[in-house]
Amino acid sequence: MRGLDVRCDMRDAKLAVETGVDGLDVVIGTSSFLREHSHGKDIAYIEKTAIEVIEYVKSKGLEVRCKFLPPFSPPFLHHRLRRPPRVPNSQA
Repeated sequence: MRGLDVRCDMRDAKLAVETGVDGLDVVIGTSSFLREHSHGKDIAYIEKTAIEVIEYVKSKGLEVRCKFLPPFSPPFLHHRLRRPPRVPNSQA
């Protein structure tokens, strides 16, 4: 995958999609320290924004991965990150 790291922000995701990459690695700080002293977003906001960004990137046919700092795998993302099954090209 020719990917690009972007902040979990719709503006950044849209700009990144326009570059022609194959997918995006969406990054957001989720530790209590980062939430308080960096971006100031709470978990509910992070969840809502991550879902919106992921769905947008997938709607463009791109692969999307999430990087949380510190690393963890929130349950609200499990089904959204699964790739749809590939349909083989039919030859006529």
